[in-house]
Amino acid sequence: MEIEWSVQHNHTTENVQSYAPESSGVYILLVRKESGKCKRYYIGQAKNLKERLLDHLAATEENECIKNKVKDKVVGFRFAKVGRQSERDGIEKFLYDKIDPKCNKEDPGGEPIVVNLP
Repeated sequence: MEIEWSVQHNHTTENVQSYAPESSGVYILLVRKESGKCKRYYIGQAKNLKERLLDHLAATEENECIKNKVKDKVVGFRFAKVGRQSERDGIEKFLYDKIDPKCNKEDPGGEPIVVNLP
């Protein structure tokens, strides 16, 4: 399945407000390493991408791994709009298996749907 990924934006409140839609989709959080390269550290899905990406920046973020990255590193995000829940589930599983993100606490399960990576 081919999906259209957004360009990468720094994960700031201003950028989420400006660029993230209020539609459903999947997303990837990235951290910039000292070498300048980016490493994907979390994948997720949401019914409202803007709201979910803002949640990750809030002081109430429960995932300590994400909270520490946001606090200590230059982080970014990319997203793709995906309307159907079944497709979001499958894409999330594929991304989880392919990327093995450090901050995801558990396997989302289900049948993976192969997509292009950003």
